[in-house]
This record gives sequence, C-alpha cells and structure tokens, in this order.
Amino acid sequence: MAHPRLLTLGITLALVGASLGAGLWLADQAAFVITSNARVRARMVTPSHEIAGQIIDMPVNAGDRIKRRDVLARLDNKKGKTGASQCNA
Repeated sequence: MAHPRLLTLGITLALVGASLGAGLWLADQAAFVITSNARVRARMVTPSHEIAGQIIDMPVNAGDRIKRRDVLARLDNKKGKTGASQCNA
C-alpha cells in the first residue's frame, strides 16, 4: 500500500468527471421542453367556397404556413359550370 495518494487522486478525478458530465447533461436537458399536451395560440379560420364541386387537388397540408392568395384547394366544378350555363340559357 505504497500509493494511497494515487488511489485518492483517482477517486477524486472520477468524482469530478462524473459531476461535470452530470452538470453538462442537465444543462442540455434544460434547453428543451418536452410535453405531450402543448397548446399554441393561432388564428383559425374556416374556409368556405361559393360554388359546388369536388376537391380534386389540395396543395397544402395541415401545419403548412400559408399566405394571402395561396391556393388551398382546387375544385372539379363541372356540375357548377353546367348549372350556370343552364341559368343563362
């Protein structure tokens, strides 16, 4: 047992390293918020259309950012055109 100082130094360095690692891990975990019940404030609107028809294309998905004049859906309005032409006849 000629090296008790080396044993003490090794244990001290191991404890300091473990404490430093734990501190870095806690700091990293504190940077992110994880939740399964989050709420986001947003302005919601209900889109509506003035003509009848089936949706044939929807170029946006839920969660996409949109701006004014973006196309949200394309309608197959063959029935609407037929009805309008009958009204004009």
